[in-house]
Amino acid sequence: MGLCLKYLPPDARFLGNKYVQQEFRLHRNIKNPLHLIGFIDSWKDYLKGIENYAWKEYKIESVKVGKMSDEQLYQVL
Repeated sequence: MGLCLKYLPPDARFLGNKYVQQEFRLHRNIKNPLHLIGFIDSWKDYLKGIENYAWKEYKIESVKVGKMSDEQLYQVL
């Protein structure tokens, strides 16, 4: 969450912090190692994007969109 404070504009920090907190709570008890690796890799990509200010131009890959559940798609929109 520290990166949200450092790199995101003030109006996006609240949303960014809440999103990060919620995602980590939801994935706190992951048992499947492949899910855990995917979760960690996704967050590493997210952090790189924030550090490089790439979040301003971020586009989700169509392959990733195709794998999203209805709930995930709703969150993105």
